[in-house]
Amino acid sequence: ISYFPKPFKNDALYEIIENKEIRVGTMSAAWGSAGDYTQEVPVGFFPDYLRAIINKIGQNYGVEIKIKYIRLHDNEILEKLQTKNIHMTDIYFIYSNVYSNG
Repeated sequence: ISYFPKPFKNDALYEIIENKEIRVGTMSAAWGSAGDYTQEVPVGFFPDYLRAIINKIGQNYGVEIKIKYIRLHDNEILEKLQTKNIHMTDIYFIYSNVYSNG
């Protein structure tokens, strides 16, 4: 029994599984063991945690999903998320500023 839903064609999950890639919005920052996003392949707690989650999702759907980090500035991340240029923000991302479209 799977606890993962069957994705619908217009869902981000469907696109991720079809393309075997998830686009993750992140900042280019070095936070020590929490995460170093200045590396080509980010290292640290948050990147490892996200890889574990994405690997589990990929295993469920029988695909290997590559994480493509898109490095952006603060408001750009929310804009790219809203316009579906990225699938998600990184899991460390807590944003206290209100998004303003303009």
